[in-house]
Amino acid sequence: RENSDIQAPYDEGYHKRRINGTTTYTIHGKKYHGLGEVARTFKIPEGTLRKRLDNGLTMDEALKGYGVYDHLGLFYPTEEAMANFYGMSWSTYHRRKNEGWTIEDALTTPLRTSGNTNGRNTYDHKGNHYNSVKEMCKAYNIDYGTFYKRLKKGWSIPKALLTPKGTRDKKGE
Repeated sequence: RENSDIQAPYDEGYHKRRINGTTTYTIHGKKYHGLGEVARTFKIPEGTLRKRLDNGLTMDEALKGYGVYDHLGLFYPTEEAMANFYGMSWSTYHRRKNEGWTIEDALTTPLRTSGNTNGRNTYDHKGNHYNSVKEMCKAYNIDYGTFYKRLKKGWSIPKALLTPKGTRDKKGE
């Protein structure tokens, strides 16, 4: 990976140091006290991590498949850490990802907030604010009922809003 000018919450690199009898690992700019803490953070069994390191793998190789990168290429040990960095819960990020949102849209689209009199603030996949789902559908020139039928069939919000009426997906509309 190329280095970036953007300061990531977990910088590139890995260092190992022994302090007061405890091995401290610095991985992507964050310090961990012992392999147990590394394993817990990256959600890898400690025995698996130890075995990989004992077999001569580097820390990056041993953690391969563990950790995630955002749309900017910044590294995080877990999806939860990435979501938290962007100010959202893991469940919100996971729901958006399962709805077909891109990683960038899932992380950068503002969260819904309350505050108007009917309590129904709605945001589309681009972060545009609407007072209701019906208002959002009207802005996209899509029938409210069609929009909800599409969502029930598992369509993502962007696909449900942007696909012209009468267009069928592989499963049918």
